[in-house]
Amino acid sequence: MRAQGSRIIHVAGYDPEDERRRESLFSLGNGILLVRSAMPWSRADTYHYPGMYAAGCYNPLASQIQGQTVWNESIVNLPNGLALALRFEGEAWFTLEQMEILHYEQTLELQQGIMRRQMRVRHGAGRLTEIEEERFVSMAVPNVVGLRLSVTPQNWSGLVEFRSEIDGSVENSSVEKHADYARKHLHVTSRKSEGDELTLRAETVHSHFQIVVRTRELASFPIENSVVSEREEAIERTYSAETPAMQPMVIDKLMAVFIEQLDEPHLQERAKCALDSASNYETAREQHGAAWTKLWDRMRFAAQHERLEQAQHLTLFHLLQNYSPRTLGRDAGLPARGWQEIYRGQVFWDEMFAVPVLSIRFPELAREILVYRYNRLDAARENARKNGLSGALYPWRSARTGREDTPKFQKNPENGHWREDHTERQVHINACIAWDIFHYVWATGDLEFFHGQGMEMLVEICRMWASLVVHDAQDDRFDICGIVGPDEFHTRYPNQDRLGVDNNAYTNVMAAWVLARVADALDAAPCAAVADLAVTEEERSRWHRISRRLRVHITPDGLICQFKGVQHLPALDPESLGEGSADWQLEARGKDINDYQLFKQADFAMLLYLLSPEELLSMFERLGYSVDPGQLHRSVEYYHKLTSHGSSLSQVSYAAALCPFDQQLSVSLWCEALAPDLDPKHAKGAAEGLHLGAMAASMDVLQRHYLGLSVRADCLLLEPAGVLTMLQPVELGFCYQGGRFTVCWDGGVLQIQAASSNQKRTVVRLRGAATFIEPGGEVTLSVGGCNNQPSRQACGST
Repeated sequence: MRAQGSRIIHVAGYDPEDERRRESLFSLGNGILLVRSAMPWSRADTYHYPGMYAAGCYNPLASQIQGQTVWNESIVNLPNGLALALRFEGEAWFTLEQMEILHYEQTLELQQGIMRRQMRVRHGAGRLTEIEEERFVSMAVPNVVGLRLSVTPQNWSGLVEFRSEIDGSVENSSVEKHADYARKHLHVTSRKSEGDELTLRAETVHSHFQIVVRTRELASFPIENSVVSEREEAIERTYSAETPAMQPMVIDKLMAVFIEQLDEPHLQERAKCALDSASNYETAREQHGAAWTKLWDRMRFAAQHERLEQAQHLTLFHLLQNYSPRTLGRDAGLPARGWQEIYRGQVFWDEMFAVPVLSIRFPELAREILVYRYNRLDAARENARKNGLSGALYPWRSARTGREDTPKFQKNPENGHWREDHTERQVHINACIAWDIFHYVWATGDLEFFHGQGMEMLVEICRMWASLVVHDAQDDRFDICGIVGPDEFHTRYPNQDRLGVDNNAYTNVMAAWVLARVADALDAAPCAAVADLAVTEEERSRWHRISRRLRVHITPDGLICQFKGVQHLPALDPESLGEGSADWQLEARGKDINDYQLFKQADFAMLLYLLSPEELLSMFERLGYSVDPGQLHRSVEYYHKLTSHGSSLSQVSYAAALCPFDQQLSVSLWCEALAPDLDPKHAKGAAEGLHLGAMAASMDVLQRHYLGLSVRADCLLLEPAGVLTMLQPVELGFCYQGGRFTVCWDGGVLQIQAASSNQKRTVVRLRGAATFIEPGGEVTLSVGGCNNQPSRQACGST
């Protein structure tokens, strides 16, 4: 296996057109704060976007759109406390775009959570200067950020000026399509200077989060002409020094950021204490590195193929940057693209892709994701009532309050036209939350959570499904009408005013799965555990019945319809349209995506992402349909050919769905989906935030679909896929119900090893045959027909 090389992300050469992607890719966080890696002297412009965000710090703003007042809740861009500008010998303030760049490189050290830049520039009258930057967001002292800037004049001596600032005038302006919306979230309430420290306090204008940013600087050289000045929304210190050639000038800047929603009078003192605790830059960096080392010990992963190893290390790294043990108790969900402004930093269904990854590495984080949902159960109940339903209807997009936060309008970037957004009708997210609950409990054995918060959510979700369905007495079937599936392109039928489509296969099958699972779990649960839920026998009976009679449309030739009537729409080749989202492309041509068979992303195929073919066939059998594996394959292939892959989740979802049927295509799609943000061709999308859900999904596909490693309440499952023979050796560590394990694929044999510290033996089901693995023991499984020679077709060459 490879060593530390795969834990370093490196780019050489400066490319302003790619800079915003790099700012996202090299962003640093600790589960509380997330800081984009913009150059410290940069301000928001075409090429740069300094941004800092705190988990769960949202603020709603009102905007006038299409003559209506609309409210949108967004993650807040916090005051920029890392601003540090410089200039030489009276030149203009330094910007890289105005320099002759002789050398530039940037690295992200995943092992230590440190970003570094090195550059050598020519400026002025032939002056040569070397600049180095290093930064971290402390995983040890969670409110502290460190920045070190080193400036070395190489062939000149003279005056260097610095301007250090906390800028509270920042706005949310990262996302181009949000330009028409209000974006001023902060009101600066005070500024203060004490010795070598600057402090700025601000408040979000409607959610009333109190924010304190405090900085401390230490220079390696004597400071001259130090002057502090205040602007209405900023405070800055300027100073200068004469320096000889070849003498590095080092500035260490530590920043403490504290946020509370209640009026907290001692935030400034807490920020000062945090800086005191960090002591100095070197100490803070050492503590931070030690904290990351402990995290890596819990998520060991190695692969012989360097690209695969690097992609999965990057996945695990960025998951922990956005959702770490530091997030515990913060009441924050897992946002779709991480804590950045894309999608307003809101929470969708992407946690479904992360829970299988986290629950066997950091089960406490998987639990925290579910606690976020539980804390918004009352809001989900209210949302159900507003829609005339019982139980709890979780919103498609969630932020601070748990209300539905899907924007009312979306603007077409092709022609500037606004249209109403109806994607909030994606009720399938409720099945995702239920799936997460079961998966977490299977992985951990946490029955206390399951019989308490978990079961309460599950029961309320089932009550929602039971009130949403409509019974058709003619054939004794239940229908779910007027909803939107994961596809998202189809929000109504052609030439109809009624919103939504009927009997989306993914939604209906997963609703049946949840109803059946919960009804069975209630039957098996201790009476005391479910007494307060007041589930009647009539309810349980109805849930069982609905889970057997929900309708799925299947054509005479065996196509499983993604939704009712989909087969009657004219098919449209995704390649026939230009770049950009297919729905916007068609609308700019005066057409409607609802009129065609053209899909944004995996929809029906998502069933095979969550469920094995055997589980899915069993669900169809439960529903009274005779479906064979060939139909599953043909249906997935049918929709794959008509999918534009307008979401980063699409290809990796199809990779999972096609794994049992077309191994070559599955691996090809999976490799294309690995770490999309590493590819400059995705610069525009990655510039606004990382594809966190897709990154987690790539790891999930490897462990659940390729290695065949799944958790159940009573055992570990090991059902390796034939595609495994196309992969080079991999190894990953994981936990299951309190035990530690390692799974290894060496190219011919799949092996699970149990840690000697495990307290009990564990049941492992190998391709259906049960065996035991004792503490310190191992079990192996030969994968037939394997090629022991490493294959370079999987993920391409390094």
